[in-house]
This record gives sequence, C-alpha cells and structure tokens, in this order.
Amino acid sequence: MNRKRILLIVLAVVVIAAIAAVVATTVRGAAQSPPAAEEAAMRSAITTYELELEPFVPAKFYGRQLTIGPCITMLKTHVQRLHAVATSEGIWPTDIGWLYLAGIKRQVYELHGALPVSWSGRTASWLVVEGSGDRYVVRAAVRKTMHSATWDPAKKRLVRPGSISYTASTNEYMLERIDGTWKITHVVRNIDGSA
Repeated sequence: MNRKRILLIVLAVVVIAAIAAVVATTVRGAAQSPPAAEEAAMRSAITTYELELEPFVPAKFYGRQLTIGPCITMLKTHVQRLHAVATSEGIWPTDIGWLYLAGIKRQVYELHGALPVSWSGRTASWLVVEGSGDRYVVRAAVRKTMHSATWDPAKKRLVRPGSISYTASTNEYMLERIDGTWKITHVVRNIDGSA
C-alpha cells in the first residue's frame, strides 16, 4: 500500500470514531421524555405547586376579619395542599410559614383594599433535563395570573373583579412518582435570572 492510501484509511477511521463519540454522547446525555399522560401529571403538579405558593383569601373568609383563627385555618389548608404535590424536601420553610399570610396583607395593600381571591396559571415552558421511570428533572416556567376583587359588605359579594398576569421565571424541579402520584422533591428557583 502506498502512503496516500494508508493516510486516507487512518483519516476515515478517525472521522468515523469522532462521529461515533458525538452520537454516543448525545444519546447517553439525552433525557427520555415521559409518556404524554405522565408529562401531563408532572405539569399539573408543578402548576399546582407554583399556584399554591401564591397567597389568596378563600371564599369563606370574604368580609371577615383575618384574626388568628382564620389565619391558622388558611395556613393549615395551604400546607395540606402543598404536601399533596410536594414532599417536605420540596417545600421551603418560608413557603409554609407566616410569610404566606403576610403575603396576603401585602397584596391587599398593593391592590388598594381588593382581595387576592384566586390564581390561575399555565406552563409557559417545559424542558426535560434528565430522567426516566419514576424520577425526572425538568425546567419549567409557570405563567401566573392573580384574580382579585373588592368585598362589598352591603351587597355581601365581590365587586370590581380584576386580573394581573405575571412574567414566568424558569425553575428546575426534581419530580418523583411516590405512591402513584408525581411530587416535587427539590426546586432550584429562578435559573434564568428573570425574577
């Protein structure tokens, strides 16, 4: 064999090895997308979790003074709903403490006396980072909208409804299927630096 032929064979082998290495790395590093039903359940858990972090006044407390009794009831309900979609490791201590109630007071102030009465939201972005089976890491952003209204004591109903939509920031969530339910076990907040 002549030198040119040997050089071409060596070059072809190097190129094939480089392509194989790139393909192997891509395949090994790629996250397996969950089945559609599982992804929908994970999206629902993340959206529910994010909306539950936002303080609001439940309907049974409209027109009432938020004394210690109603506040404790609201806080217990809030914690129960968070635990339905997250483990204790997935919930920050500040998310279940008195700061949640302070958030209601702050929103009433910022809304000039109107009450935050509910939140709605949808997944604005979604990327499966890694995972398969019963454990996934995803990056997601939930676009949230706060719905507010003013309590009219004479009419005993809410009046002047309004809504405010907020920009979504991207967080990284670790989710695990626990007893058949997808739960958030860890959150890294604001990975896109938008908040």
